[in-house]
Amino acid sequence: MAVRCGVIDEVTGCPLAKSVKKGLKKAEIDLFSASRWLRCVYSVEQAGALLDAGADMACDRRAMGSLVCVTGVFGLVAAREALRLILDAPATATGQASLA
Repeated sequence: MAVRCGVIDEVTGCPLAKSVKKGLKKAEIDLFSASRWLRCVYSVEQAGALLDAGADMACDRRAMGSLVCVTGVFGLVAAREALRLILDAPATATGQASLA
């Protein structure tokens, strides 16, 4: 699994990120300025379709499933990134980090 964390501008091949970028553009928010504060957890691997060539499907849609272990990995990466950003943040007025 090739899970990455980065700014929205770096994400390619993700339908959700594409929709978010489109929404930002519609809201007239500059993607470059949004890249400074909008971070994403994404995979650089291409999603595979779960279609069996021999199966008789009632509809033509491609259904993508998710495994608990995969969504868990994304959650852990997001939590790690949040902690990294908090701990790397400048000290508060008292001189202490914002996470004790």
